[in-house]
Amino acid sequence: MKISKIKISDRYLKNKWYIKSLVIILIIVFIITIGALIKFYFDVNKESSGSSVLDNNIIADFGTLDSNYVFYRNKEGFAGVKDANDRYIIEPCWNNIFFLSDGRFVVQKEKNNELTMAVIDSNENYITPFVFKEVVSIGTDFLAAYFNSEDGFALLDTSGNYLSDKVWTGYEYSDTNKTVSLTDNTGKYSYRYENNFLVCTEISLEQKVENFDISYYSDDNTFIQNITSDRINSVFHSACLYFSSMLSGNTEIISDITNKQFLSSLSGNNLFNNCTVEAINNLKIDYSGNQSDGYIVSAEIIYDYIEEDLHIENLKSLVSLTFIDDENHVIILKSINKEEL
Repeated sequence: MKISKIKISDRYLKNKWYIKSLVIILIIVFIITIGALIKFYFDVNKESSGSSVLDNNIIADFGTLDSNYVFYRNKEGFAGVKDANDRYIIEPCWNNIFFLSDGRFVVQKEKNNELTMAVIDSNENYITPFVFKEVVSIGTDFLAAYFNSEDGFALLDTSGNYLSDKVWTGYEYSDTNKTVSLTDNTGKYSYRYENNFLVCTEISLEQKVENFDISYYSDDNTFIQNITSDRINSVFHSACLYFSSMLSGNTEIISDITNKQFLSSLSGNNLFNNCTVEAINNLKIDYSGNQSDGYIVSAEIIYDYIEEDLHIENLKSLVSLTFIDDENHVIILKSINKEEL
């Protein structure tokens, strides 16, 4: 039997085309579904969680807080805070919010095309103005709030309150004794935090006078607390000005650190006349008898004495300056030069 023609039904081909179309449709539906789920996931997170972590030590993630606060970010992307009953504590109008202690918050917003920060309370009252570009924790007791407009930071407590009116440039924190060492252009100061107050425990000052580095150090807690670190710094600075005046021969400098009554005698003390000073060491500050009378600054001067044919090297003398408080300004009362010792 000879087969001359084979006819194939198109029913199989039609069924195959239907199957391919169905598979394509299912793939498209699957892709759309996955995309919708991803969008839903990010929308949910945008609405309810968001990022709110500055530092795990002090500035906490809202998701880990044992409190009624809930971080919230609306559809426009602004951050706010709700309570457990879904009521607004902080309206969603900030670029970001970070939680502090005692119901305080660091809020961030865009100002003049840059992000800036401030501290507010739960009633949206300002604790600090918008002057910070970054807030970080120092150990577990302090915050460093870095300024937008200048180098340096303000020292805050964990609730965002100012602890110092100085602008600091650096810090070190000791977790062992819970002290922070702060530096600025005047020196280094170590503090501990007691009863909501900073207590200075150590002070180290250094200033360049002509070609000499003059330094002062004390870890006498009682002395520092009685005089205060600011007053010690003022006395030290005035003493350095006096030495600068004597070394340079510019007695006009002394007029800024004394009054007319004592200017003539201080200017007449030719402290370094015919001398080549080699070093000014061991500067010390102490009480002048009764604490209310003032302070005594003493320093060890090493020098060579040259006068005509007389040349004596490596002489050492103690120079003493007496300071008093005059209308909240430290001034020199008198000095004792090396001839008087």
